Amino acid sequence: MHDSEALENLLDKKEGQDQSFYADSAYRSEAIEKSLSKKNIESQIHEKGYRGRPLTKRQQQRNRKKSKVRSRTISWKNFLVSTQMNLSMFVIPSLIILFISLSIVSYQAVKAALGNQVEALRSE
Repeated sequence: MHDSEALENLLDKKEGQDQSFYADSAYRSEAIEKSLSKKNIESQIHEKGYRGRPLTKRQQQRNRKKSKVRSRTISWKNFLVSTQMNLSMFVIPSLIILFISLSIVSYQAVKAALGNQVEALRSE
């Protein structure tokens, strides 16, 4: 699934804040433009060129301007939007590490207690 298919769920309009949506030309469609305008989000999606109808110089300049902003923000925004973290991501690995550590220490303690202490002292 391409991001543009799940875009509606990713857009979040907060009251009293001006927002812009920066994206490459793969996101340009009438449905996405309508969705953005419905949520009062300014579209900064790159314009597309078509076969036989390339982009004008002005459109290319606008795309370059949008790219400068987009390249600075897109990597962090995508990571933050697409990554959902919860407590289990930290608790479960911590419990596994604790279990392994206690198992190793317990094994060594039992091995030392049941072993021959004279042999242990002689080798040191």
